[in-house]
Amino acid sequence: MIAIEMLNPRTWLTGKHATLYLVARHKEGGAPAGNARVTARVAGAAEPTEVVTNTAADGHAHLEFEMPRLVSEDAALVIEAVCGGASGRLRFQLRAKPKMPAVG
Repeated sequence: MIAIEMLNPRTWLTGKHATLYLVARHKEGGAPAGNARVTARVAGAAEPTEVVTNTAADGHAHLEFEMPRLVSEDAALVIEAVCGGASGRLRFQLRAKPKMPAVG
């Protein structure tokens, strides 16, 4: 199993721009998961959005992308890491901004 941690959980989204700073570690012993394939995707978006990178030797990864429009009530940011036969997943529930009623 791989544990994924988002290092900037409060600041990852600025406007529509997402910047993810992540670290992946093997759950057994906590060693960095170097060269793990990390994928971030937005489930429940109007357009499919998926970005991929590999972690550095220290288990750190950095991903950036523009957030798509959310169309599902259960939209989520899904982050997965795979290293050899081990894998892990993080899922953050996202909320679409409520539409403001037209005035006048």
